[in-house]
Amino acid sequence: MNPYAVLNLEEDELYTDEQVKEAYRKALIQSHPDKRKDILPGRYSVDQIREAFQAIGSTEDRENFLKTKESERAQYYSVVDLSEFDELEDGSYYYPCRCGELGGYVVTEENLENEESIIPCLGCSLTIQVAYEVVETDGSEQ
Repeated sequence: MNPYAVLNLEEDELYTDEQVKEAYRKALIQSHPDKRKDILPGRYSVDQIREAFQAIGSTEDRENFLKTKESERAQYYSVVDLSEFDELEDGSYYYPCRCGELGGYVVTEENLENEESIIPCLGCSLTIQVAYEVVETDGSEQ
């Protein structure tokens, strides 16, 4: 469970402790059975909201959460060289995933232009890191 999602916060934004506390309070009110009679199924429970706030309630907690998440994420990446991908007709690149025919990894020109190297599988939750070298020729990048 991602505590940022539970508190309806963007993970890549910087928040003050007060902003996180306000998001916590708002989430509690939205999910509290005594406050809202129209709670939708799938809402987070009060216990889940409290757990999320404990995980990211202070600046130090948020820093620790993100460090732990990055550390865990790094353990799941396989590094695949772009030269191992098949080039498709549209100029994108494809690499099969171990999940089988359901998915695979597609690297687009936009991914390359934005220097995105972490690519998710289209069929499962696995990700890979794509290794490639930017080569400049005649003053333009390729």
